[in-house]
Amino acid sequence: MKKILYALVVTGGFLGCSPTQDELSPKTENSTSEKIYFEKTGFKFDDLGLDDAVVKVDEKVLTKRDICKMTEMNIALRLHKKPDIASNQLSKIRVKAYKVYPNEFVKNVLLEQYASTNGIEVGEKTLKAFKRRAFMVLRAKGDKSYDDLLKIEGIDSSLVDSRIRFEALEYEIKKKLKENEPLILDPGWADKKIKSFHDYNARVTLTNELVFARATNVWNQLKQGGEFKSLAVKYTEIPAERKDNGMWGELDNDFLKGDHALLAEIKKLKPGQFTPPVEGDNGLMIARLDGFTDDGLYILSRIFFRLPMFIEIPAKEELIESAHIEHAEKKYKDLLKILKENAIIEFPSGQKLFTKEAK
Repeated sequence: MKKILYALVVTGGFLGCSPTQDELSPKTENSTSEKIYFEKTGFKFDDLGLDDAVVKVDEKVLTKRDICKMTEMNIALRLHKKPDIASNQLSKIRVKAYKVYPNEFVKNVLLEQYASTNGIEVGEKTLKAFKRRAFMVLRAKGDKSYDDLLKIEGIDSSLVDSRIRFEALEYEIKKKLKENEPLILDPGWADKKIKSFHDYNARVTLTNELVFARATNVWNQLKQGGEFKSLAVKYTEIPAERKDNGMWGELDNDFLKGDHALLAEIKKLKPGQFTPPVEGDNGLMIARLDGFTDDGLYILSRIFFRLPMFIEIPAKEELIESAHIEHAEKKYKDLLKILKENAIIEFPSGQKLFTKEAK
């Protein structure tokens, strides 16, 4: 049975250490085949000169040249790790980066000012840990150390170091916020939370029993000659497949290999036959083999029943630590909001955002 892991997932890494960045990719800085618009600003990025200001934060300026330089460095790091990235993926990286970097610049300037005012510094131990993390994420086969990343063609070592230092600074700020305003949990809070997880899992067990009973009932109807398509329209819980009479698609062994039990049952079928209810990663299903394509793919239909997932219950210590981390993250977001409200932030080529007058 699939479970939900109860944990706080900390993402980040302006150099591409976050999962969302992995969806992106590059394009030449002077290309005009795609018009890039900043969200909420209403101006075209391609129309700016390289030295035009994109955003100003209390008189500190980010130019188009700065954005392009950081973007191309990001791309160089990605190509170093994965040289076969498709050109269309590289284009997506640029589009995303052009939108992300101005907002990151705002955050960087404001948090660095806050840290300076409040005496928050990055310790060498913390910085070393963040460099090690960056190396583990960005390294390619053959790289031996963080310094190898700085030797990649197109890499500005000072930019890489400054980005990693800022990520470490964010960590130190969150740490200080947690120390200054600690979360006070009620006695027995963790025990009550864990009990609620057990209660939830008990309800999931009962629900799953009902789902299995429903699927078994449908399976019995099929064995008694019920029409697969009409039963799929009535019972399957995926709207798009319901509209298509339960059609799942043309699938191969690689697609199905994650659901071992399901694949084993499908391999037993002849065209027109169907499986018993089989549990997979996302639910319970009865699959029917409609035939094969010319290149050997399975043509499958299915009746799909959703199964609620169990919560993987953490240890009490992990639960308490997650609560403290979530508390610090909230304080951090609140801090950013206040800093933006009290700063002068301008997009010279578009609308002013996050100024004192902005609502």
